[in-house]
Amino acid sequence: KFLNIMVNKIKEYICMIFFVMSFNFPSCCVQKKVDSPFLSIVKLNEAEQCKNYKIAQKYIDVKSVYSSVGSEQPEVDWKAKIDFFYNLSKDKRFSNHFGYDNFDIYQIKRRNSAKVIFESKNKNESLIKLVYVLEKRNGIWVVVLIDSVTQKKF
Repeated sequence: KFLNIMVNKIKEYICMIFFVMSFNFPSCCVQKKVDSPFLSIVKLNEAEQCKNYKIAQKYIDVKSVYSSVGSEQPEVDWKAKIDFFYNLSKDKRFSNHFGYDNFDIYQIKRRNSAKVIFESKNKNESLIKLVYVLEKRNGIWVVVLIDSVTQKKF
């Protein structure tokens, strides 16, 4: 008899715990679409590394980025750059993977514009800073300018 009473009490406690958790469960486990300028850069870099032009074009305004550096054929030059780094990465001495852990990353976000700044942790590197400027277009952060700050070595 005592054992039955204890089993019933345990069942009551378990039911009470599930009841209380049912109120908290939806609020703690709601799925939310992650959207940030930094995430768009990660998606762009990943698509470029895999030579997935279609996906990459969602996250970059090729004409804007490459025209700003004097390209007369932005699409051709962009694809040539991707192909070059992709082919270079086949050699084990090189990689086309971006080393995010080598940078301090800052994000400045306004309504429909943002900057993501990658600042080298190693001050002896030739690349000191990489700046991505983005605009929000149709709900997606799109890179419109890429600028770099390099250190001159003599």
